[in-house]
Amino acid sequence: MSEQNAVRDEQESVTLEGEEIGRLEAQTVHLVQSAAGTITAQQVALEQSGARSIEAQEVSLAQSAAVSVRGEEVQVSRSGVVVAAGEALSLRDSMAVAALGDQVTIENSRMLLLVADSVQGDVQTLFDRQTAMAFGAAAGLICGLFCLLKGLLTRRR
Repeated sequence: MSEQNAVRDEQESVTLEGEEIGRLEAQTVHLVQSAAGTITAQQVALEQSGARSIEAQEVSLAQSAAVSVRGEEVQVSRSGVVVAAGEALSLRDSMAVAALGDQVTIENSRMLLLVADSVQGDVQTLFDRQTAMAFGAAAGLICGLFCLLKGLLTRRR
């Protein structure tokens, strides 16, 4: 994989295969088995690639990974993202730490946090209502015991 730190700025279309670039700005970006730091474009497509930050109107990830993805229309397929945000967000066979969107479609995907106006599909989250209540009760009990123990130790001095 060759490494490039130069900015490719204001080009109509950029296609990279087997390359690494720090920052990329163009109308259309297509990465295949490549890596990028920051991508800003109208349309972005990643195939077996990775990016730290993507901001575009249309984003498509296939067998790829990204830290932050923001766009109007975001499609994530067989990929992993830390944060995906979009007006229309679709996750298929993927994992996300946080998914935020107006209309979110989920198919066989998992996430820790989901914030959406409208959700379609089978949602699998780490915490359901019962698990969250049990976790909260256990955390409260542990905090209470530590406060009690601290109070007892402070009085003895």
